Amino acid sequence: MSYELYVVQLPYLNEIDENLLKPNQYRSKLYALLKLFDQEAKKIDNEYRLRLFRKLFPEFLDRVIKRLQTADIDNPNLEKQMQAEDHYLKPLLRRDNKISWLLINKKETEEKLDKELKKNKEKDKALGEKDKALGEKDKALEEKDKALGEKDKALGEKDKALGEKDKALGEKDKELKSFQIKFAKSLKDKGMPVEEIQEETTLTKEEIEKL
Repeated sequence: MSYELYVVQLPYLNEIDENLLKPNQYRSKLYALLKLFDQEAKKIDNEYRLRLFRKLFPEFLDRVIKRLQTADIDNPNLEKQMQAEDHYLKPLLRRDNKISWLLINKKETEEKLDKELKKNKEKDKALGEKDKALGEKDKALEEKDKALGEKDKALGEKDKALGEKDKALGEKDKELKSFQIKFAKSLKDKGMPVEEIQEETTLTKEEIEKL
């Protein structure tokens, strides 16, 4: 066998617009009944008792109010019992609330850590790819430096060869000059005019006259 269950959240009772209840007699009576247990009516100096002004409640609730008052009279230790229950229950409730809060935060922390780990993995992967690209770039630069080194070496060998060539040409020019001077001297000794010797040897007039 099953029954319908209705849960009333008393803290939200005062949010109901009473004007909406007036057209419905059943709802109005139910609302008035629930107002008997309105927690905002607690006494300032004693949270275990409610202030009930009977003149504010409809007459049909007189019987309920009297029954509640009778229950209070029949149980003189009820208030102390409630205080004792709160004394022991409140720490337990605080503990349970703290445990629930820790569990919720644990879950959120774990999710946050998972996100951070995933983010770090992606970051490490990106850095790995970047390092790989830099490695390939460095390798390409090394190969380029090697090629430039070989080119510089080849240019050095070429400069060396050109230097040897220039040296050989210099020696050749020196030998030719020596031959021209000897030839010009022999022609001068034979009495040939300076102008004709110039044409034959391409020496300057001053060089011929010094012979």
